[in-house]
Amino acid sequence: MFSSNNPLRVFTAFSGYDSQCLALERLKEEIPGFDYVLVGWSEIDAMAIKAHNALFPAAESLNFGDISKINWGGQNVPDFDLFTYSFPCT
Repeated sequence: MFSSNNPLRVFTAFSGYDSQCLALERLKEEIPGFDYVLVGWSEIDAMAIKAHNALFPAAESLNFGDISKINWGGQNVPDFDLFTYSFPCT
């Protein structure tokens, strides 16, 4: 089980305001001991980034920007257990 000692490591793409992390926050409230950590996210829309940073200020520096320019084999991309996305934006 994922816990504070072993959190679920999450990377979100096309993140927007990151509804995925909002859902994970709810799981933390409903499942005793469950925890996750956002290790990276990818978003290019300025307003979406602003909304994301307002909700998750600790993750502001973890935005990898344009998904098509991420070097997935590079050393800068952290390991993750869950890759999730939120598109298309309308």
